[in-house]
Parts: sequence; C-alpha cells; structure tokens
Amino acid sequence: MRVKEGRPSGKETEKANIVAADSVRIGTATQIAGGSARVDRGSPAGRVIELRGIIFQSDNHSVLGAWLIRPIQMFDRRLAGLGKSVFGPPLAMHVGLHVVIEDGREFVVEQLFGTPWHAFVDGVNWTPLDVFRARDRGGWDVTVPASAFRKIDDRIIKEAIEFLNSIQSRPYFGEDCPTFVERAFGRRRLFRCSNRRSGAAASST
Repeated sequence: MRVKEGRPSGKETEKANIVAADSVRIGTATQIAGGSARVDRGSPAGRVIELRGIIFQSDNHSVLGAWLIRPIQMFDRRLAGLGKSVFGPPLAMHVGLHVVIEDGREFVVEQLFGTPWHAFVDGVNWTPLDVFRARDRGGWDVTVPASAFRKIDDRIIKEAIEFLNSIQSRPYFGEDCPTFVERAFGRRRLFRCSNRRSGAAASST
C-alpha cells in the first residue's frame, strides 16, 4: 500500500517563511555592519570564559530610537525630576552582555528586535564586537563591569557565565534587551524604566 506524503501544516509553512525572510535580512544587515563577520542567531558562538561586563549602546541614527525610545527616556527623566543634559551625549538605547569565548574572540550576547524571527521565535544574537560597534553610527558604546552594579559579586558573575553557556532563547516580544540581561543575573533588578518594552534602560549602579 502506498502512503501519501503529508503536506506541511499551516504553522510549519509560516515558520519556514519567517526563517527564509529573516535569513535574507540578517545577511544584509551583516554586510552593512561590517562585511563578512558572522552574526550567530540563537546558538552560542562558543563556550563563554569571561564576562567583560554589561555593554550599553547609543545608535545616533536609529529611527526607532528617535521616535520611540528617546521620547520615553525623556519622560522617565522628567518623572525623576531630571532635565535634558545639554552638555552630555544622548542616553543609551540598547544593552547586552560583552563576553569572551574560549578561542579569545569577543561577542555581545544581545536580544534584538527587527525581524519576524527575532520578534516571534528567538531574539538572542551572538554578535561579534566589531559588528556591534559598527551599529553605533556616530553614537557610542561602553562596557561597564558587572560588579559596578549593586549586589553583583564574583559568585553572581560566575552564575551569569553558566547561564550563557546553557542559554535558552526567547522571542523579543517575550523578553526585551534589559529583561534579558537581568535574567542572566538571576532576574535581579539592574535597570529602572517606566516602560521596559521600549528597550530603553536606566542603570542602577
């Protein structure tokens, strides 16, 4: 008896379409950011041996940042009784984890939003440090040692490294970038922000 081959379900087809479209966008974004450097989506780029710290980034030409994140940041500052600094640089609008893997390469483990795959399937990316910095686009980035944050000691940093070496990814709509970083540190509250979904974060160092 001949068995008919089953057709893929609607959900399987939809997921395949998301993966295909996202692969094209990832390739284009990588070329723009710095050539042939690889951005590993979801799966670890290697075993993490060192956590350099929490890296903050301010993209000076981000449309999302200009129209959504920065206005929310200013609203937060006003609630806190702070005005806009006319002398200082713009606040960070993104945060990730600056790590070193066993072969000596440096990556930023970050939760990204920008493609259907990031939004609905898996937002975690292992981005080479030079590719990450190419996204500053006239802005800035800085790595702050995790121990500079309240109640973060060597034991907790070691636990964060263990977390990264056995990471379970989540979609961006389930976990934005500040929440991802806090999950790496045992869900300890590191940032305060009136609207966490914006991706903006104020540090509590």
